[in-house]
Amino acid sequence: MKAIGYVRVRTEKQADFGVSLESQAKKDWPLFERKVAELISEVEKLPEDRQKQLRRELEAEASPEKAEE
Repeated sequence: MKAIGYVRVRTEKQADFGVSLESQAKKDWPLFERKVAELISEVEKLPEDRQKQLRRELEAEASPEKAEE
């Protein structure tokens, strides 16, 4: 599974008051890891044919052609 995390700072004021890219990433990464682990755990409980179907759907969504839309 591939995922992309996105953090940003909109204003210099945010950066000045601890909303830096680094602080956001440090705060959000553990939550992201936990959610991915929960998702994997749930998917592993599904029947194998449903897992394969989900994999095909995810691959189709992540295809370069889909990104260009």
